[in-house]
Amino acid sequence: MGVSGSGKTTVGSMLAARLGWQFIEGDDLHDPGCVAKMQNGIPLDDHDREPWISRLADVIRGVDAESVDAVLACSALRTTHRDRLRAAGDTRVVYLKADAPVLRRRLKDRSGHFMPASLLTSQMEALEEPVDALAVDAGQAPPAIVATVIDWLGFASRPVRPDGGLANPPLDGEAPDVRRWSVVMGLIDVSLPIREGMPQWPGDPPVRLRRALQLGKGDGVNLTALEMCAHAGTHIDAPLHFIASGADASDVRLDVLVGRAFVVDMAGCPLVDAARLERAGIPHEASRILLRTNNSIRGLLEATTFHDDFVGVSPDGAGWLIGRGIRLVGIDYLSIGPHEGGEETHRMLLQAGIVVVEGLVLAHVAPGAYQVVCLPLRLPGADGAPARVILVSGDMPS
Repeated sequence: MGVSGSGKTTVGSMLAARLGWQFIEGDDLHDPGCVAKMQNGIPLDDHDREPWISRLADVIRGVDAESVDAVLACSALRTTHRDRLRAAGDTRVVYLKADAPVLRRRLKDRSGHFMPASLLTSQMEALEEPVDALAVDAGQAPPAIVATVIDWLGFASRPVRPDGGLANPPLDGEAPDVRRWSVVMGLIDVSLPIREGMPQWPGDPPVRLRRALQLGKGDGVNLTALEMCAHAGTHIDAPLHFIASGADASDVRLDVLVGRAFVVDMAGCPLVDAARLERAGIPHEASRILLRTNNSIRGLLEATTFHDDFVGVSPDGAGWLIGRGIRLVGIDYLSIGPHEGGEETHRMLLQAGIVVVEGLVLAHVAPGAYQVVCLPLRLPGADGAPARVILVSGDMPS
């Protein structure tokens, strides 16, 4: 919790990734009318916040009922707000505390958020500082804050995985959760499950799964028929997708698809441009990068509808990637380029021979170095291909 600019989203998403927990962005639960008020510089009052607090409490009750661990980022300025959220489930409060000059500087530099810097004063006036929470200096670097919170939660003694997360093997006699255990063993599946109703680019044919033969109907086997677009779910774009004479999906070089890759944290930016990439601290030796953006924080790939406000790479960002000699770039939504003007980004990258991987599930992947294995289907003549993509922490398993 904390006022605008205290770093709730950045710290919360990093903490969730480190613990392997779900991250919930409280700002996404504001109703459109309140968002419009804030965009116009009108502060919310307690009457405006009431339905929002109720929705947050419902979310906490839901994850508590399902025994799901989660990190919720929200302002929770009033004591009564926090009391209601605590009453909804097993909840701990972390207060990100910062001085007004630090907050104003951050808000001035922030873009793409509905809360203007002019509302900071009203938020600080509404704030009732908690006395029963972990108070952390929000001026520290986010990794330092995350380490403090993990220690406070009592997890500091748990072993750390090579990817930076905390190992959590099954208890004796407990059946292992396949997703969790695969991470502990060093294998992280970042592929989106293929299902009917999954988000797809507008106009693309929908995914259809049906049983062509069924044991229950007297057939000798179960047999599934699948109909889908080559760009559904996690997939690669072949040059042919945007270049008439470009190579097809079967011509992508395997040595580019397998090797050392870096997951790069792009949380908080509405567009991945050259300036943001330059500040990201990407190692000079990097030739494969996977961009973990607000798309992961917002859970866009888990939705049932397409969102056109996703984060993509701008054309000048594409130019930066080309200039740095990047051979493979991946992103956590259905397009590497933004919804408006994304064609130029695609053409630049594909013309330069950069392999584009889209639809990566990176919400619970910590930034850092991995081995990536990306294996698209071998589809001669196709402009793209569905792919199974895994990340390997440390050395490849024998």
